[in-house]
Amino acid sequence: MVANQRFLRISSFLISSSTQDLNQYLWDNPNDFILGLETLHALTNSRPHQLRVELTDFSSKAAFARYASFRVGSASESYKLSIGGYEPSSTAGDALSDHNNAFFSTIDSDKDTEKQNNCASQLGGGGGWWYKQCYHALGTGAYRLPRNRVVPQAYGGVTWHPFSNVKDSLKIFKMLIKPSNIA
Repeated sequence: MVANQRFLRISSFLISSSTQDLNQYLWDNPNDFILGLETLHALTNSRPHQLRVELTDFSSKAAFARYASFRVGSASESYKLSIGGYEPSSTAGDALSDHNNAFFSTIDSDKDTEKQNNCASQLGGGGGWWYKQCYHALGTGAYRLPRNRVVPQAYGGVTWHPFSNVKDSLKIFKMLIKPSNIA
């Protein structure tokens, strides 16, 4: 099941969204698709799930990262991310383990561990995410064309470090979840 799919397209909803919007919203259009946090919580708490992240940069280089366990906590847990079991056969590198046990943070609900900044508004392009000190992976950032085109390098793009530079945006970022007992 696709939990988050981002293709090159500016989505003003994601850039200016609040926690309340993302709680229950199911964003679906030809380019972007995001399950709401309540839906992710319900799915990943009903039984164990795994996660596969598929990435493509602007030169069409593709990679993936696979995790054996993926869970999103409840609203009372601030939609805490529990991620584990990075599979070494993955080709994108492990960007999410640094986000393990992070709370979902937005421009109006600063839950990151960065004391000097609100990562969502100052470094994350305005998109809600499981920030800690701020991010190595960001699936809800702003889209930025490659730096030689329009916008110079800047934080807050859709990224997955070490596969991409945190100041360069990816063309495609897709998060897929499935129950752990399905091959």
